[in-house]
Amino acid sequence: MDGGGYVAVGSIKAVQAQRLLDPMSTMAVILLAAAAFYAAAGIVVAFAFAAFGVTRVLRDPVTVTVGARFLLIPGAAALWPLVLRRWIQQWRRP
Repeated sequence: MDGGGYVAVGSIKAVQAQRLLDPMSTMAVILLAAAAFYAAAGIVVAFAFAAFGVTRVLRDPVTVTVGARFLLIPGAAALWPLVLRRWIQQWRRP
């Protein structure tokens, strides 16, 4: 407000612009948090799968080398919901 008790036009536009940006910034924060959760869960599942689950999911008992396990980690991290579902299905089988 300036000396006469009136609100400056520039500050009204700034307040209106801020109101328009708030929903967008909230949505951006939500999307970034979801992406961070997906990535964190993927990393945890991928390392656990590479360490313990890869031999369980394979049909025939096969020895998996350390190098092959390292190569599986990026794909397992990206596709962790599918990897986890298949791992749980194999875990439930006798």
